Amino acid sequence: MKSIFLLLLTFAAGATQARAQASPSQLYRFGEREVSIPAPEGFVEATSRSETVKKFFEATEAPALDLLAVHLPSDVMEKIARGEYPDLEFYTKVSVSKDLRAADSSAADFSNLVSYLRANSAKVFDFKSPEMQSQLNHQNKSLSELLKQDSKLDLSKPANLGEIESTPNSYGVMLLTKVKLKSGSEEKERLLISGASAVRVKNRIIWIYTYRAFNSENDADILRAFTKRWLADIVRANAE
Repeated sequence: MKSIFLLLLTFAAGATQARAQASPSQLYRFGEREVSIPAPEGFVEATSRSETVKKFFEATEAPALDLLAVHLPSDVMEKIARGEYPDLEFYTKVSVSKDLRAADSSAADFSNLVSYLRANSAKVFDFKSPEMQSQLNHQNKSLSELLKQDSKLDLSKPANLGEIESTPNSYGVMLLTKVKLKSGSEEKERLLISGASAVRVKNRIIWIYTYRAFNSENDADILRAFTKRWLADIVRANAE
């Protein structure tokens, strides 16, 4: 469980052409349980609407994880559906451990996970660790195959901006990272602020990631409030 959190720290930068498809379902199967993941207000689930977006984010996912959903602002999704190429300034990603998808996680399990993350934050967020380097190598290989040219994603050491949320069923931290993406002769660099969170609903643990381009302190405030509100919505949607 603890190593999965490290593997989830992947960042996607950029977008490609897409086409509109049917509206997504909010229900996801976790063994014998169904979990509801509502889209954040003003956002739509993108992987069910665009095969290209789906392939891009699948290429950046860790092998030990299942990608469940990616959410984009509605106006951005409309631009992609028209064949435009907007940069992704604000988006989300939802994942689950393949091994733990059907496994029960108790309140005590979640509490122990949070305690570990707090006690080992420097280790968990060490992008130079063997685990993270292995993940980045896998990601770069997948991106190169998808884009059909040599591509490399590089991440700076993140600045931990503190906890977003801490409740019996949700926990999240905020990070600020410099992201460089080189593909062929093109290179992009940006500061990205991200919320890395875990939510426990229906005895299952889901990993919730929120991302926003960082231009000012206001972006951090917006992402923090957005993430807290969405985590609460997910817990509320799965109340038993």
